[in-house]
Amino acid sequence: IVFGANRIAVFVTDLWWFEERGYRDVFLTVLMTRYGIGAVFTLLLALFIGLNLSIARRTRPFVIPTTPQEAQVQRLRDTVDPYLPWVIAGVSFFFALTSGAAIGGQWETFLLFLNGQSVGIADPLFSQDLGFWLFEFPFWALLQTWVFTSIVLTILLTAGAHYVLGGIRPVSPEKLTRQARLHLTALIALAVAVRAWGYWLERYELNYSPRGTVTGASFTDVNAELPALLLLIGVAVIAIVILFASLRREELLLP
Repeated sequence: IVFGANRIAVFVTDLWWFEERGYRDVFLTVLMTRYGIGAVFTLLLALFIGLNLSIARRTRPFVIPTTPQEAQVQRLRDTVDPYLPWVIAGVSFFFALTSGAAIGGQWETFLLFLNGQSVGIADPLFSQDLGFWLFEFPFWALLQTWVFTSIVLTILLTAGAHYVLGGIRPVSPEKLTRQARLHLTALIALAVAVRAWGYWLERYELNYSPRGTVTGASFTDVNAELPALLLLIGVAVIAIVILFASLRREELLLP
């Protein structure tokens, strides 16, 4: 109560002020949107991280120690194994809560997206209604950034889990078990696909380019950067194909 007193006082006085002005619904809409989307994105990311860490746990190899160091590590694994579900839940919730709190601060972007309207005027480069740029594009850009960041975070945590549980063994002739390689390859391919989506959205960002005399798509943006972004999308698609093709091989040289 002592540490939360200032926050509680600010909340109550803000509520009273909005009520006095006749905008109580506005205050509650902002409040519920902020914490609502924060809770939803926290839950989604916690489930995604928890699912991948659980897969790493279920596919961990049975390791027969061959050196005293490996025997010591294996004893440590056996000791913490009963507590792994709690560790997975705690790690997943911790990172997801941080991400959810950050995305909750973007409540205005979500409300604009949910209440957007068409303007009736299209931009000259992409023939998109101006309502798309005012209400929809900021939301899709935010969502792509969040999804890509979440996948990269999950890849790092999953790789760490495979290392701790024996799926990644740098000193062994088999650096990666087949299960760990399949798992990490699928996650990396997913990250590349989301990055390709990001390249597609970056095409629209050219309308905000400061490169020319005025803000907007300049000659260089239209004739050089736009084709380059389309080329990067093609490269990303090829990379995904190569990643899945590498699953038939035992080494990672092709990717």
